[in-house]
Amino acid sequence: MDWVAACAVLHNICIALRDPSPEPAPVERPVDSLLPVERPAALARAQVQQDVLRFMLLNGLYHR
Repeated sequence: MDWVAACAVLHNICIALRDPSPEPAPVERPVDSLLPVERPAALARAQVQQDVLRFMLLNGLYHR
């Protein structure tokens, strides 16, 4: 994990010195192939999220 800290420090130094990135930022194109989530799937996901939240609150793993 030391290399992550080293990279972060070097990145911050480059920003402070206004050193431009060696590569241009990639241009992201919108993804047209995404389909909307069907209602039953969205309801099931919401139920799982509620169950996990309830579990975490009951076990002291999450505080509101």
